[in-house]
Amino acid sequence: MKTLKQHIQGTWEVTHISGYVEEWNDNTQKHEIIPIDRDAHSSPEDHWCFRAKFTADQMTYYAYLQYGWTPTEQHNFTIEGDKIVVIFSENGQQERWETKVLHIDNDNLVFAMPIWSDPSKARVLTTKRIE
Repeated sequence: MKTLKQHIQGTWEVTHISGYVEEWNDNTQKHEIIPIDRDAHSSPEDHWCFRAKFTADQMTYYAYLQYGWTPTEQHNFTIEGDKIVVIFSENGQQERWETKVLHIDNDNLVFAMPIWSDPSKARVLTTKRIE
């Protein structure tokens, strides 16, 4: 059986978002946690539409911009148990971003990203394998 690190290699596109998101409210001038349950669509207007390409040790984010899929960020990652840990490095500082894999098979990957201000809540992303 393949390990998660081998199985995750490839490109995944977000198709559905559920759970919770944290968004800025201009009226209250603070972040609010709100429920979400919607599909993502390939469009420059849909900021939830993105792809992630995993190689042996790097993850590249792709956003759907005006002219199609464009790489926007690249980071190292590692696997710790059932978690994908992306390592952001900036100005000599490192930050870890952990997501828990809820399901993975040849065609689908579902993972949960904790909400920063309330880790008891999460955003669940459903993705499909593109390549």
